[in-house]
Amino acid sequence: MKVEKGIISGKQLMFLIIVHLQASTLAISFIASLVNQSLWIIISFTFILMFIFFWIYLKISLQFPGLNLIEINDILYGKIIGKVVSLLYIYFFWYIAAANLRFIADFFSAFLYQGISNSVFIISFALVLVYTVRNGLETFGRCSVPLAILNIVLTIFITILTIKDWNLKNFLPLFNIELIKILQSANLMIAIPFGEMIVFMMIFPYVNEQTKVKKYFYLGYIIGFINLIIIIIRNIAVLGNITSLYLLPSFQVARIINVGEIIVRAEIVIAVVLLFNSFIKICIFLYVTVLGLAQLFRMKYYKPLVLPIGVLISVFADSMYNSSTEHGYSGANIYPVYALLFIIFIPIITFILMYIKKFSK
Repeated sequence: MKVEKGIISGKQLMFLIIVHLQASTLAISFIASLVNQSLWIIISFTFILMFIFFWIYLKISLQFPGLNLIEINDILYGKIIGKVVSLLYIYFFWYIAAANLRFIADFFSAFLYQGISNSVFIISFALVLVYTVRNGLETFGRCSVPLAILNIVLTIFITILTIKDWNLKNFLPLFNIELIKILQSANLMIAIPFGEMIVFMMIFPYVNEQTKVKKYFYLGYIIGFINLIIIIIRNIAVLGNITSLYLLPSFQVARIINVGEIIVRAEIVIAVVLLFNSFIKICIFLYVTVLGLAQLFRMKYYKPLVLPIGVLISVFADSMYNSSTEHGYSGANIYPVYALLFIIFIPIITFILMYIKKFSK
């Protein structure tokens, strides 16, 4: 019996992926602090590398049409080990939801609403999250369409307005990076945001065009990456080596826009779009958390879980770190290491088990 009755289109899947990638721009500032003007090279490299793992994710999902990650784990690992693996993934998704909620709260309380505590922002944000997720996958699937288009239009618009401020010398010297920093930054980029796209293995069964899941997944990934790399190249061209000093470089780039005293304060638009991007991303992770729990405990509906899990996410987001500095350190040094378990190692084991079971029949 299916816990989720909602269905999204292949195009909505594509737009969800685009928005998901754009929501991770805050995390990319950690990588900038490691590799400075070579950031675009590292991101391009990891973009290509992730095709290997996405091929694995899609191969597993398409081998079990109509089943999500939790259901596939039960089949391949058995009922007991499968539930353990699924619980680990549910915790992983829950943690990402809380961490992103804390990220966005830190940003807005520090830059736009100084004096308002994180708790107020987190609680207010969480209430809207709970309401949206209770309305189902279709709701934020539809919301992702105009938001993704707005992201692309805004990127093009701000890039055009800032071309006059570009300095191509900001990209020099090329490849002047220590090997340890290349590995560290690549690991971070794999973990955030590319590897987090394993979450869509929970959503693939609810796409109405199953034969086109692969097509729309890759389209979303490629379009999202192109939009992301344009933003990164633009920010480096404008800010140079000081790019790494900012939590959100795009925010600083938008601040310099002044067209005849008419188009000013474009950074406010950047902040609002970031807020909505993060909202959709957290919706995705809250949704798959409650969906996974409902399936794990054989519940008929996931909606009764949305409020209690939303409350737990809010409490954890508010208390998980003592400061944004501590959060930044954990996000850059600890999370990327243990995230590899869920992004690379378990999927590879799952892939091998799938073929062992397939050929042993």
